[in-house]
Amino acid sequence: MQGSLSVEAALSLSLFLFFCFCLIMPMKMLDRQRQIQAVMESVGEELSQYAYVEYCFRSAEEGGAEVDVGRAEDTATSVLAAAYASARILGEINREWVEAVSFEGTDIGEDEMVHIVMRYRMRLPFSVLGVSSIPVEQVCSRRMWNGADGGRFGDGDRDGNGEEDEIVYIGKNSTRYHRLRTCHYLYNDLKAVDLGAVGELRNEAGGRYSSCGTCGGGSGGTGSGGAGSGSMGSSGTVYVMPYGSSYHVSKSCRSIIAYVQAVPLTQVEYLGECSYCRGK
Repeated sequence: MQGSLSVEAALSLSLFLFFCFCLIMPMKMLDRQRQIQAVMESVGEELSQYAYVEYCFRSAEEGGAEVDVGRAEDTATSVLAAAYASARILGEINREWVEAVSFEGTDIGEDEMVHIVMRYRMRLPFSVLGVSSIPVEQVCSRRMWNGADGGRFGDGDRDGNGEEDEIVYIGKNSTRYHRLRTCHYLYNDLKAVDLGAVGELRNEAGGRYSSCGTCGGGSGGTGSGGAGSGSMGSSGTVYVMPYGSSYHVSKSCRSIIAYVQAVPLTQVEYLGECSYCRGK
């Protein structure tokens, strides 16, 4: 009886260890894929950085004239870059994990992108029903660091059809794009006025000007008494804007500083156009 239990215990332990190994095996294979992907990403980043060197050669200037080196060498460059990528990747991974490796589909330079495609068969620790390896495909895609605005070959800011892309303007945390740089939402049309006259002024909407909550606006209301306050100085001058609602002590008050950035329309078209600019 005891011998029978010993045999059963031995079989149970063996099966338990086998199933544990089967559960661990996929995690081990995923970790191998992760390591291979990390190497591919490192090589892809390196190639994308080297693209800037190529761009510098293409846009080199001699005597103020741009040198056109042509694009006939693009294919050869792409092939050499793909060969370099495959050699680097295979040199840094454990070759015992993989077999039947192929980099077919790898392309360097198409659409200013680095595409590294690696197909291989990952070896299993042991054969399962006659299967000793499984097919795997991993891809790394990165945009080249070309250092150009909108194109590597002097295309400028163009949309997908090769046409000039309109330049518009956005502010910090902007919810609309502006066609006019002088739009009152972006342009600080400041007007210097005497503090004592602020109470009589109205903005374009007919509203009164109140004290700025950031710079204080004199902190003394709209009366002339604010002219003598320490924050106002001896001039008693404040600044207002036609479409503003507050008066300011300083021209550089952070509440009125516009962080304006010029961008292609295609990048911010989803924001919608400013109604003020549309009416102009």
